Amino acid sequence: LYPEMVFVLGRMGNARQALRLLVERVGDVHQALAFCQEHQDEELWEDLITLCLSRPSLVAPLLEDIGAHVDPIKVVRRIPEGMRIEGLRQKLSKIIADYHLQMSLREGCSHVLRSDVVLLGRRLGRLQRKAVR
Repeated sequence: LYPEMVFVLGRMGNARQALRLLVERVGDVHQALAFCQEHQDEELWEDLITLCLSRPSLVAPLLEDIGAHVDPIKVVRRIPEGMRIEGLRQKLSKIIADYHLQMSLREGCSHVLRSDVVLLGRRLGRLQRKAVR
């Protein structure tokens, strides 16, 4: 019954209430992440982080997948000192590895984009010179 309630609340524009239902009643962080991604609302992401940090059992699943959607530093800095999180070391290692992968992909895309700009600029120059002659 909860997935239907979440769907209806989301359609009615009560995304925050739907997110709260997903986290507090269902306890499904992965579904909550998908919900936030679907709605693409910065405040909803903040609400998700706040809701999960209030329940230590939800922090570990949050750390597993949030790095692709939100700056993981935001989450890590908000973790209360002394909170015990199972598998924290592995999750932080994964976050760092994912971050390095994202940076590598961005650098590769940037290099390809610069190469394309140079190539297309040269081609445009040649075509413009042909048109003048």
